This record gives sequence, C-alpha cells and structure tokens, in this order.
Amino acid sequence: MKVVICNTLYPPLGIGGAERSVKFLAESLVERGHEVIVLSQGTDWKTVSETEKGVQIIRMYSPPGYRPDIYAHRPLSEKVYARLLKKWKPKRDQLYLDKIERIRPDIVHTNSFGQLGKIWKGVSQLGLPVIHTLRNHRLLCERRMFVEGRACEGLCSGCPSHANAKWRNNESLSGVVGISRYILQEYLTGGFFTNVKLRRVIPNSFASDRVTVRPADTDRVFTFGYLGRLHETKGIENLVRAMKHFRGRARLIVGGTGNPHLVKRLKGLAGPNVEFQGFVATDDLLTRVDALAVPSLWKEPFGRIYAESMVHGVPIVGSTNGAGPELLQEGVTGWLCEPSSEPDLVRALQRAMDHLSGPNEIRENCLNFSRRYAPDRVAQEYEAFYEAAMRMAATGSLCERRGLDSGSVSPSVSQEADVTP
Repeated sequence: MKVVICNTLYPPLGIGGAERSVKFLAESLVERGHEVIVLSQGTDWKTVSETEKGVQIIRMYSPPGYRPDIYAHRPLSEKVYARLLKKWKPKRDQLYLDKIERIRPDIVHTNSFGQLGKIWKGVSQLGLPVIHTLRNHRLLCERRMFVEGRACEGLCSGCPSHANAKWRNNESLSGVVGISRYILQEYLTGGFFTNVKLRRVIPNSFASDRVTVRPADTDRVFTFGYLGRLHETKGIENLVRAMKHFRGRARLIVGGTGNPHLVKRLKGLAGPNVEFQGFVATDDLLTRVDALAVPSLWKEPFGRIYAESMVHGVPIVGSTNGAGPELLQEGVTGWLCEPSSEPDLVRALQRAMDHLSGPNEIRENCLNFSRRYAPDRVAQEYEAFYEAAMRMAATGSLCERRGLDSGSVSPSVSQEADVTP
C-alpha cells in the first residue's frame, strides 16, 4: 500500500504530540511493508526530500516570513520578511495537491494541518480516498476550548472557528479517526463529520527503549513528577499549591519550560519540596518518580503523557477533563481528580501516596495497559482502517457510476473502538 501522510511538521521540526505520533505511525507502517511518503512544511527556499527509517519525507519550501512557527515567539524578522516576500507566499494547498497527484498513492491521510477543506476536496477530485485524524480542537475552536482560565463546556456562538462550519459535513472524506472517544464525540456533537460513515477511535502510539520501572521504597520521600509545558491550561499552578500540604512527606520534580513570567510566579508559589529542573528528557524523569501528576484544566484530546507514563510503569494522578477518564482507570492505573479543585487534587495525591508506599500491582497494571499504545498495534489498526476506507471509496465511485446511493453501503469498520486493552 502506498500511503501519503500530511502533517504541518515532521521531526526534528516540531516537538508536539502530533509530530511524534505521526512519526511513530509512519515508521511502523514502513516496518509492516508499506510505502510511506510524508508531506510537511520545511524551512528552506526549496523543497527538500529525505529518507529516514524507510519513510520518504518531503518538506515543502518556505521562504523567510512563511517558515513554520516552531518558536515560542515568532521573531520580528519573520513578520518583516512576510511583508517583503509576499509575492513568494506559498500556496500550500496547491503545493501538496500537486505532489499527491504525481505520487498517486492508494490513500491520503491528513492530520494537524491547515487548509484541510481544500486538501480534502482536491484529493477527492483526484479520485483518491482521504481520511483525517482528529488530534486537536482546531476545527471546533481556535481557542482550544479554553477561555479565561477554564475549559469550555461546549461550543459558543461567538467562537471564531464557526467559519469552519462549511467543512462540518465534508463529502470528500472517506473516514475520520479520533485519538480518543472524547475528541471524536466532541466533533460529532458539534455537528462535524456526522455524514462520514466510517469513524473509529485509534489512540496515539508510544514506545521507549529505556524502560526502567522504579521499585517501591517505604523509606524514601515519595516523589511526584510533572512533565510538559508550563502553561495555565495544564493545571501546574494548582499542583504547586497542592504540594504545600505534603511538606516533609512528598516532593515534586517539575520537568518543562514555559513563559518566563509564569515560571517566576510558580517558583514564588512553590514550597521547598518543589524542584524546577527546566527541560528534562521523558525517560530520565519517569525513572525518578513514583507517580506522575497530570492535572490538566483544559480538555486534553488524548494526553500523550498518559501513554508515556504507563510505558514506564508509572501510575498517574490525572484529570477528569477531556480524555482522562477513558485513559485512566481509578485505582487500577492511577487516580482521577477535578483539577480546578485544590482539595480534590490533594485527596488524589494522597490516594497515590497511600497505595504506592509499598509493593502493589498498580505499576504492573500500567505496563499491561501500555501495550494498547504499542506502535505496531496502532499501525495495524490504521492499516485496517485504510483498507476499509479504500473499499468504501471504491464502492462509492461504483455507486455513482451506476446512479445508486452510496450512503446505503455499510462501513466495514465500527464507528467506535475501545482504547483499553
């Protein structure tokens, strides 16, 4: 099978979850015998093609001013260049469509990407099946369903993303995947993709070559970890406050960076049992903690850190927001809390300490559950989904030629798949 995967960035450009998930998927599909071409944005005046671990990566040209936004703050020089070089502004949708037409893949798979509607329509006009993976809230809400320090309960009439309404029921898509039941249901509730008959939940994948399970030890100070961007949406401020209740009994290692003003405020709030270490490699931190705290205030579409933590056998104190409740089982792989409530967060942290002070099966549960996110297993599910989308697209074309209603054809993959083992 020849597969074209589209994502705005591809490693080493971009360090977000979408980039890493796409990389795991592309490499695993190659290992399963498929030809994979990734189309992404580059940083050069010219389009560059390279091959890594069997994956052909085509990075589209980006003149100064139109390079990918891979920095925390867009440099002033980029804004100046954008004005000066407006004549050379890339028409990204057409660039990608031209490449896809020349490649002629069996299927196109879009992910986190701009101008999706144009890409879907263009690929469909080429007579090729196209599927999309929902990795964020972008089509629903430009603000990521988080406004004024709190998660949105639902779509509001004033949301600027309502401009995307014309793509809600796009006839070009052969199938849509949600990385969690939560994110797929959010789109369906918002009226998106309700006429796309082929829908499924397939989680992100993760694997590590450096898995070391930390043994239980009743004599040492209990260690919580936080890993990720330091941002108000992540609940890190509430976590730092909650740790004041555990002075002398537990400590918190904070791995991650963020806005310098926020970091300064957090350090001012923190007690002596909170240690800020800046950027820390995931494997390094997870081998030094007894439990990971993920008290996200916003509704995480998946929460990649859940998978990373469980792969290392590290239980999680997680959030009831977003996909947390479907990724974490209370008392089995971790503990859930309402992260905006400091008392509830404190109680969840205390439950973790009570359960993990001695030998128990929770760490083993995490290792078992982590198999759900094995790259080969996730790639196998996408492989089956691609095949179903190709069959549906072919059936639809046949129905159109015969003047039949392609909507009467039943999909061969269920609308929803479980995300637990």
